[in-house]
Amino acid sequence: MAVSGTAKAVAAPTVHFTQEALHKSQKDAEDPSLPQESGGKKPITFDADFDKQINDRSERLARRRAFDLNKEVFPRGTTFKDEHNTFFQTNKNDQNDCCTEKSVASDKHRTITIGTDCSGMEAPIQALRNLQVPYEHIFSCDNDPHVQETISANFAPRVLYDDVTERDNTAVRSVDVYVAGFPCQPFSVAGKQQGFNDSQGRGVIFWNILQYIEVRRPNIFILENVKGLTTLDNGKYLKQILKALNNIGVSDAKKRGRPGSAEQFAAYEIHHTIMNTKNNGVPQDRARWYCVGIRKGCLREPGNIPFEWPETINCPGLDMFLDSDAESGSAIRKLSNTAQANICTARNAIEQAGGDPYTDHYIIDCDAPKSWVPYGRTLSPCITRSRHAGHWITSKNRRFTKEEMFRLQGMDPTTFTVAVPERSLGQQIGNAMSVNVIERVLLRALKAANLIPNDTEDRWNNGKAIQTLSKTRGKSFKEILTTTNPHLKDTQRITAKMMTAKNRHSRFSRFVIVDSGASFHMVNKDDLTEEELATSRPMKAPRLITTANGVIEIDTECDFWVGDLGPRTPGQGYESNSKLVTHREKPTQR
Repeated sequence: MAVSGTAKAVAAPTVHFTQEALHKSQKDAEDPSLPQESGGKKPITFDADFDKQINDRSERLARRRAFDLNKEVFPRGTTFKDEHNTFFQTNKNDQNDCCTEKSVASDKHRTITIGTDCSGMEAPIQALRNLQVPYEHIFSCDNDPHVQETISANFAPRVLYDDVTERDNTAVRSVDVYVAGFPCQPFSVAGKQQGFNDSQGRGVIFWNILQYIEVRRPNIFILENVKGLTTLDNGKYLKQILKALNNIGVSDAKKRGRPGSAEQFAAYEIHHTIMNTKNNGVPQDRARWYCVGIRKGCLREPGNIPFEWPETINCPGLDMFLDSDAESGSAIRKLSNTAQANICTARNAIEQAGGDPYTDHYIIDCDAPKSWVPYGRTLSPCITRSRHAGHWITSKNRRFTKEEMFRLQGMDPTTFTVAVPERSLGQQIGNAMSVNVIERVLLRALKAANLIPNDTEDRWNNGKAIQTLSKTRGKSFKEILTTTNPHLKDTQRITAKMMTAKNRHSRFSRFVIVDSGASFHMVNKDDLTEEELATSRPMKAPRLITTANGVIEIDTECDFWVGDLGPRTPGQGYESNSKLVTHREKPTQR
């Protein structure tokens, strides 16, 4: 239904409508799975003359709602009775090809609206692109500035929020599909497992996500978190989450005084399970909890397919995801003592078991605690935020490249623009949903909600996705942008772009603050490579630096590469929240 007209128009604009739109209006008005402000309202009454003119109730509903909305935009003193004869005009071109029982899925050009919260590298958007489903990205949200840079460089949400806890969800647009990967650290076995009582406030973000679902009632929602959520405190937190999700819509029914059970009036059909990346076509052992909610009003469409979790499919070998040494140009970096010890431990264990770590692709989690070092021959251990530098490949005597980490998350690096430092990129890869998993889940949810044709293919099941991904071996990212820290753009010191050192240093750019006297320089700690971090050492005397955030003390220095200045340039690292240095002169020593 489209309304045309301008604010200056004296006469009310004409409205064109289709029979499908009328049918949907009637369904929405009677759908208990929608909130009160969207559906389930008291019946709209009409005058007797209008009832005689328009016999179809759905058409009467559609016309009245269109008029009310139009009058909000174009205020005037006339009533619906005054205008209903001149306000509407049937679009005759639609009369022959519309049907009140027409399924949404039969329209292959249906544009899906989607909103994402805490989804990092926007795996759901990558999945829709892979499925070639027309979509409109209504909003996204993340509080990490580096993630915001990634989203801005690769995706185009209409609105990019920076804090889901401060957002007014009543003012956020409703969407067809809502996907949220709320923070996993409070529930992960690798963290403190504080759950909803997380000391950093990350555990309560679920309740903000729940509020959006309650208020806006998307047709589909998909939630993702770590497997530990299901077992933490004997499943206490999972039970609370599922209870809250199943109660959506129940309070609405009680307010209306409708008789029946809570289960009967729950707005969503809820499904949840553990999905592993390795069972969905990509050789990474990454188990994650997924929850799918499909609004029950969507399930009443004729011909809908019931939602079922994707079946397990065969996992191809690691060879299809790894670059050759010649193609990758990756350097053998200096490793920490822990990493070196872990590699030796794993190699010995492999050889004792009869394996050959020098010719076969064994993947070692070399940054793991010495007490437990995961490794695998056919699978990569889980890629996490803390493993941003990449696991160790025994046959190649090097870490993963970032392109390989992309592929092992089901992502195509050749379509991606890198706009952040290499360390941050690795962290974002580790935080991301595996695209192969979310794509297969989303495909089935969209079919169940009748939002895409039932014959839309599963690219991972038929092998097309693996073939496409394998062709990216030896290729790099679409573009690698120079990272710019907005806090440094007004500094009066000289800024030097970090240059590439063949077979030794990263291809990713960064900015440093170079001291003109060449006595010391400064760089963001997050931008340092593992090799550079390994040279960190205490300073003989701390330095006091005046910054936009006040005076800070720097007591550690390291060696880092600054283009033509060479690889042994001494410098101090500053925290990312230190804004910019305001003094041109050298800071005084204690």
